[in-house]
Parts: sequence; structure tokens; C-alpha cells
Amino acid sequence: CLGRFKALETVVALELYQRERGQYPHSLDELVPGYLPELPKNVASPKLWSRKPVLEYQRLGDRYRLVAQSPLYETVRYRARQQFGPDGVYRLEELNP
Repeated sequence: CLGRFKALETVVALELYQRERGQYPHSLDELVPGYLPELPKNVASPKLWSRKPVLEYQRLGDRYRLVAQSPLYETVRYRARQQFGPDGVYRLEELNP
């Protein structure tokens, strides 16, 4: 899925930034253009491509949270908010039946 690819691409950029600078960036803007060609869009958003929001990012000290959120996830029985991060767990979280 393109959304997971964009999230993984962003995770790699965040990890490279951290290795080179000793900390994660305060915002994703700091990754462009050195680590990413443009800000990563939340491709799961139901908005038109030109209006899709950027992935949500929050620096949490020596960790971070990267989030894609969309009501479209629920139509395929996943939670509406998917988190990606340095722990290596990039699975979509299924809704309880």
C-alpha cells in the first residue's frame, strides 16, 4: 500500500536524521530536501491529492510518533489511526470484530 510505503520512507528519513544529528527533528519540515524530496502526504486521507494533509508527526524526546489517519481505514476493518515508528512495527491495527 502506498500509505505504508510513504510512512516507511519517512521513518527511514527520520532515523538517518537522528543518526547524523543525534536527535529527531522538531518537525518534518527539517527533513526536506536533505532526507525527503517533499513532505510526506497522508495518502489514506479521502481528500483530493492536492489537499491531502501531511503525515502527523510528534517528537517525544528520544522517540517520535508518526501517524496516518483516515476514515477509509475503517471501511477495510482497520483502526482509523495508524501509527508508525522506530520500533519496527508497521502493521495496520485491526478493529475488534
